[in-house]
Amino acid sequence: MKSGRYIELLLLAAVCFSNVNACQDSQCYRPQILPDHHWKLDGCPRDRTICSSSCSQEELPETVVSPTGIKSRSLPTVDGPNRNCAVYLDRAHSDSMDFGEFANTCLTRLELCKRGLTVSVWLKIDTSLNGRMYYVSSGAKSTASRGISIFGSRNFESVRDRFVLTVRLKDLNHNWEANTSELKRNGRWTHVAFTWSYRHGLRVFIDGQALALDKFGTEAPNNDINQYTRLTIGRPNSEKNYFGTSGFSDLKIYYQRLEDHDIAEAFTNESFLKTVA
Repeated sequence: MKSGRYIELLLLAAVCFSNVNACQDSQCYRPQILPDHHWKLDGCPRDRTICSSSCSQEELPETVVSPTGIKSRSLPTVDGPNRNCAVYLDRAHSDSMDFGEFANTCLTRLELCKRGLTVSVWLKIDTSLNGRMYYVSSGAKSTASRGISIFGSRNFESVRDRFVLTVRLKDLNHNWEANTSELKRNGRWTHVAFTWSYRHGLRVFIDGQALALDKFGTEAPNNDINQYTRLTIGRPNSEKNYFGTSGFSDLKIYYQRLEDHDIAEAFTNESFLKTVA
């Protein structure tokens, strides 16, 4: 009788131990968070056999509209961050890409971002160039332009002798802006991301590390017109000026705020692709 009870207790303990391990495993597993929009900006998205050994010899033809967007001309490509041929926009040729209308979406009206907003992109910026250069824009340049923008400045206005990357967001009544100079030099690929929500404010990440923030923003009662609502790269969406020279790869938009570890994990996973055949 006692031996039977002993065996029963052992079986019960084994079941409990198994359940504990199962719970621990489920806690360790986190499903991948998928973006709501993802443009690979790849020079050879369908058949990689058409790509030559050198991406500098490839071009994106004018007729290619999806998934890379509408281009101002046939565009060259460069060796990308993840063994791809990435699009290259040159301000000397007024290059830019237009991804269409995003009016009445979270990307241009932050008050619609109930879960927040996250944007990430690989950029290959020549930080030695002077002036102001826009890389990603759905607005946030003029007072009549709500939305988001990522731009760089060197020897422009108050910025002297260093390259500063800025992320700016605007809603109806507030501006958020964060700056960093922690970019790789000499035109090396850099993973740039930001995440935002009303509760947590704006955080900017370079290669998976949070390096700049604006938690509370500032009041801006002049953002009362939502005139510019297209998504562009290589220039602000409000005018054909301030073109930015850079390589671009994997533009992703999430209609939610991501945690620091999610962005760091995304950077690590994307970087891993560079090391595998």
